[in-house]
Amino acid sequence: ERCFVLPVEVQTYVQDPTGAWYIPNQLVVRYRPGTTEDQRQDLIKRNQATRLDSCMCLIDLLMLPDTNFDENGEPIIDPEEKKKKVGSDDNAGVESVGWNTIMEEETIPAGMQHRQRKLLEETLAEAKLSPELVASGDSVIVALIDTGFDYTNPAYSDYMWQNPDPFPMSTDSCRVCLTGAEIGYDFGDRDNDPSDTNLHGTFVGGAIIYAAELLSGTDKPRMKIMPLKVMDEKSTITVFNVTCATVFAIRHGAMVINLSMGGYGGYQDILAAGLASVDSGNCEPFVVTSAGNDDSDNTIFDHYFSN
Repeated sequence: ERCFVLPVEVQTYVQDPTGAWYIPNQLVVRYRPGTTEDQRQDLIKRNQATRLDSCMCLIDLLMLPDTNFDENGEPIIDPEEKKKKVGSDDNAGVESVGWNTIMEEETIPAGMQHRQRKLLEETLAEAKLSPELVASGDSVIVALIDTGFDYTNPAYSDYMWQNPDPFPMSTDSCRVCLTGAEIGYDFGDRDNDPSDTNLHGTFVGGAIIYAAELLSGTDKPRMKIMPLKVMDEKSTITVFNVTCATVFAIRHGAMVINLSMGGYGGYQDILAAGLASVDSGNCEPFVVTSAGNDDSDNTIFDHYFSN
């Protein structure tokens, strides 16, 4: 049984003032810890919105109406004003809001797969040994937020993360939605199979594994890949799915979060809030993002995360 409503069919995107493309009227809302379901429902009612999806008991994906109304009954048509009204609702415990913008994986240049080993060897030739990867004790958990991962490949079997609590017993519907996340999760299609349907994630994950082997000087470094797929069946990556995956990674002990992706446009509050939350836990994971894409000039074309 699903505990969310699939988003409506989307034919076109619109741009926000920063130049980022987003799904019309779809707003991602992140709440402060401790915000109740009643508070969230009141926010939805006050804004004549519909909840399309929810994750981690912290984030909602809302569909706002074409026309909203202020406290005096005056119509609000401008999208940015509608977003501002939701974001300034202190009674609902709102921490941050942002449009459900479209993101893309970092382009892999033609032939890069064949040059991967040589490139990594050259890049890491002067790198220092990483003691965390060879010391005894817990493995370094790397959350791979991407298009999925070929976790059935025997070459990667020793590197797959295992969820210590994949079937949580809880009356909390947000957690029940993630029941069965044994090795990772597919936030794009909302199931427990993070198989790669694009090969981008497998390429990136393979590069991470090989880099770990080079850095540690052993073919069995103490490192595990936590595959978190954020691309849906239509090959779309949204801020909502990426934010949900980021929260999942933090809550499940990821020590490194890899985001080889980004979106054209300026600063994204909702993503920034998600990344800022890495400092709220005990592990404080290291976050790696793309430095841009397609050789584009980031001083001309804003690209988040890279600038």
